[in-house]
Amino acid sequence: PTLMWVGGVLYWDRAEDFVLPHAGVVWNPNQFWEIRAVYPNPRADVFIGTPFGIATWLYAGAEYSVESFQAGEIQATKAQLQVEEWRAFAGVRWEGCRFASYLDFGYAFDRKWNIHSGFGTSDLGPADAFMMRYGIRY
Repeated sequence: PTLMWVGGVLYWDRAEDFVLPHAGVVWNPNQFWEIRAVYPNPRADVFIGTPFGIATWLYAGAEYSVESFQAGEIQATKAQLQVEEWRAFAGVRWEGCRFASYLDFGYAFDRKWNIHSGFGTSDLGPADAFMMRYGIRY
């Protein structure tokens, strides 16, 4: 069993700047479990074996996310869309020799979307939403 303390600060350069604490603990009670009780992305993983020779984990977690995107020009000023939301999810991930992949399902809530332009900020009010993510890493 291992216990690691995590402490630090996150700086996110988005349409607005965010400075967040990055703190908590990572606990491995045995070779099958990893519990990351760390703000802003807590998560628990359990190793379920190697079906077809591929290491496989189940996981559940939550995350606070802020992203921003260039949204084009509004009257000759560059506008940015900023998406701020909480997500809760559960899924499965696989790791082979060269590839890793994941599939998860979740729910996005407490969503705030803003458009930042030279004319101020416009708030959008998106509803909560279900989500599905799939990814492959090489």
